Amino acid sequence: MKLNYRRTLFVGFAFFLICAFWQAYDAIIPKILTDKFGMSQANSGIIMALDNVLALFLLPVLGALSDKTHTKLGRRVPYILAGTACAVVFMMLLPVSAKARNLPLFMAALALTLLLAAAYLAIFAVGVLYLRVTVNIPPEGDDKLTLNLWLYDFQRMPFWQYALQDLQGRLRYFTLQEVRFFPFHYPNAVDLLFYTSLTHYRLYIIAWTGAAAFAVSRVAARLGSGDALALGGFALALAAAPIWNEGMYSYYAVPQRALFWAMTAWLCLFAWQGTRHRRWAVLGAALSFLACGTYEIGYVFALLALVVWLLRRRSVKNALLDTAPTLVGMGAALVFHVLCGRNGGTGNELSLDIPAVLRVTVQQMAASLPGLNSRLLQEDAGVITNGDRLWPLALGVLAGLLIFFGVPFKKLRSRTLGALAGFGLAVWALPALLLALSARYQQPEAITWQWGYIPAAASSIGFTLLVAALLALLAGLCCKLPKVLSVVSRLALTAALAVGLCLNGGYLRGVVRTHHAENLAAYQFFVRTIEAGLADAVQSDDLILCNENVWDSNAEAESAFFSRFTGRALHAQVLWTENPATDGDAYAYQTYRNYGGYDLAWCGRLQSADSDLMDGVQVYVQSAYVPDNAVIKYKVRLADGTEEARAICLLDCTQTPRDRNGDYLATVEDTSIVNAKLMIWDG
Repeated sequence: MKLNYRRTLFVGFAFFLICAFWQAYDAIIPKILTDKFGMSQANSGIIMALDNVLALFLLPVLGALSDKTHTKLGRRVPYILAGTACAVVFMMLLPVSAKARNLPLFMAALALTLLLAAAYLAIFAVGVLYLRVTVNIPPEGDDKLTLNLWLYDFQRMPFWQYALQDLQGRLRYFTLQEVRFFPFHYPNAVDLLFYTSLTHYRLYIIAWTGAAAFAVSRVAARLGSGDALALGGFALALAAAPIWNEGMYSYYAVPQRALFWAMTAWLCLFAWQGTRHRRWAVLGAALSFLACGTYEIGYVFALLALVVWLLRRRSVKNALLDTAPTLVGMGAALVFHVLCGRNGGTGNELSLDIPAVLRVTVQQMAASLPGLNSRLLQEDAGVITNGDRLWPLALGVLAGLLIFFGVPFKKLRSRTLGALAGFGLAVWALPALLLALSARYQQPEAITWQWGYIPAAASSIGFTLLVAALLALLAGLCCKLPKVLSVVSRLALTAALAVGLCLNGGYLRGVVRTHHAENLAAYQFFVRTIEAGLADAVQSDDLILCNENVWDSNAEAESAFFSRFTGRALHAQVLWTENPATDGDAYAYQTYRNYGGYDLAWCGRLQSADSDLMDGVQVYVQSAYVPDNAVIKYKVRLADGTEEARAICLLDCTQTPRDRNGDYLATVEDTSIVNAKLMIWDG
């Protein structure tokens, strides 16, 4: 029996998260009970066993309740939303009760601490429901080539063999055989387990986006903002993600991964500063190296760490000592980068054209603002559903409650908020500045007000952190008002934030779905024709001439598409490009949407590579739409050069067995059929 690696990884990851939580829970709670409340080990053990007793009753009860729940949100979502709100409240009660040594209050909070532990995951779950609209986007950019190339190799060889091949490819960077040093840029064998469908691939990108936002929020918390503000910033980052930008649905989450590794390196710096344990230094250096080797924005975050610690420590010596791990990791990556650069230009040569640098920086930063690019393009949002509005609204409510009510403003100094705002501004601006220093992106059409490059998907997290700091400052001012007026004003601000995110998020989801609807349908139809066997007659030494342009008339992309979905090496190119010599036959492969009232595709062997006449044509038929007695209309070219119209009923054609969708192939047993002259007709 063949092991399902992807499913195994999914299940394993779920248990990993559960185990990680219980490790923290079982370590921290007993320590609070014994140190803060003076309990014996025995009594502490009894309390620690209560959650297991609670689970015996809680899980079946909630399962039964949710099974009987029928709402527009589904069965489980209402409980997720309600549970998240409760988790926020009880999360804040735990440290308050512990500090006050109020055992009843602590026990009440502890009884619901499982909800608290799920706060980040619950917010992320709502964020996934909001961001999953990106599933409606077909492959874009380099993904049209690279994903198909990788997946073809991945599918045709055992997992361990592909992993070995992948390792050999990455070693080329360390042996200086590449012009650009980013050995961790491309997805590895484990990553490709998530790439087998558009849904899984997009969820993979969403997961990395959430991970990056989480890491940034934890750094913000360590910088003094506190957990409530950090959690609010996390919710805001998901609600204001620039889903129009390609970085949110293409390029395998490269900027998000680089940001995540860079921020986890920062978390190691905090541990290194506090403990001076060598393991934190080694881990921080490795993560910094990983960030720089993933994408060049890793370098700016390593340098930013030095600046931040200089401001914190007020000592160059101490700052250098505290940030030495990330600087060492960055330095090692930079050495490899410079040495690889000797092999040739990378296309990202430095340019100090100051006006161009400023222009590109501002335009790239603007790409992080959710909805700005699409509004400037005047994109049509189409029909905006209640679901489109619900998920950003829920995130807005959660963010508002956390920022306006959860932050302990009496303890939060304006200096801390200023530092948080500065950190957010740096995360937002520095990737844009790095991009602006490249001559490639200073070209007039490279970065515009209507379009920004993929780092916007990561730097948008900095923008939302800046917004969170400004909102917290505003909330702090409201807290100085009389109590009733303070509460009312903060509720009004929460409502305004939620409504604003609701309107903008609903518009963005509608734009993404509407703009890509036709392309997605065409992509899915193209895939279905291949999966139905329309290219089965083509051999490895044959040439497919296809009217479906996979990516910029690129023959490698065209071939990779057919190879991936047929599972064997095939050669293809766009029909109207120059035909190369082929040792085998040439085939015409054409797809049309709503052609004569139906989606239509056919494949036939051409009499020669430069001919437009086909023999043995197979036509793809969608039985859910096409009547069984419909006819195929076509033309044949006679010996005298004239064309004769002919028709054949589908019932008279040789048909392949119907697939799971009921679709089949019908063969037209005729010769000299004129390419691009076929249609299905039921009138």
